Amino acid sequence: MAPNGAAGDNLGETVASDGVTIVAGASAQANGPATGQDGGVYVFKRPGLSWHSAVPVGELRATTPVDGDYLGDHTIAVTPTLVVAGAPDHNTYKGITYLWAPLGPVLSQVAQSHSTWALGSKPPVINPSHRIRGGTTFSFKLSEPATASLVFTEKVRRHHHVRLKKKGRIRFAAKAGVSKVHVDGPISGSTKLVPGKAIVRITAVNAYGATTTATLHFTVH
Repeated sequence: MAPNGAAGDNLGETVASDGVTIVAGASAQANGPATGQDGGVYVFKRPGLSWHSAVPVGELRATTPVDGDYLGDHTIAVTPTLVVAGAPDHNTYKGITYLWAPLGPVLSQVAQSHSTWALGSKPPVINPSHRIRGGTTFSFKLSEPATASLVFTEKVRRHHHVRLKKKGRIRFAAKAGVSKVHVDGPISGSTKLVPGKAIVRITAVNAYGATTTATLHFTVH
């Protein structure tokens, strides 16, 4: 069910799934300036093993909604990287097909409170409610909800060569807006950083599987 749905939207008139994502057309939904019925497409993601509690994670619209297009009527399809929907009544029944290739979430304001810090023993804290002494706090801003991952890699120097050694990952569901992760040394379980230079690669994956990344360098002593 769409949270902003209205009587006569015809949500579910067309449905397609790739096993992880469901797209459903609402061909009579009003988005245009006059009588409406330009239509739209809702995107649902399976929240776990069951679809029972699934809610829309996105809405797809024509760039310029036109009354009476009936976008999402008759034809709709989805793959892991593409959504396709027809608007059969566009331009006096000539019709048009829309394709949405998902863009990655906008990842901005990527920062760390300290680029050099002393190794500690406190576990990671996601979105701490107060300032934590020691360690560093990685922060970033997302334009939309996404699965965020922080992958830590150490720079190991041997025989005048630098080798990258992956140490661990912190993964969580991030909301739109600013997220913060405080790291003191331990990453997950018994995995922890050691003194030296390291890299954290921050990755955000949105509901359509599109990815955006950013990288920060830091030193632990």
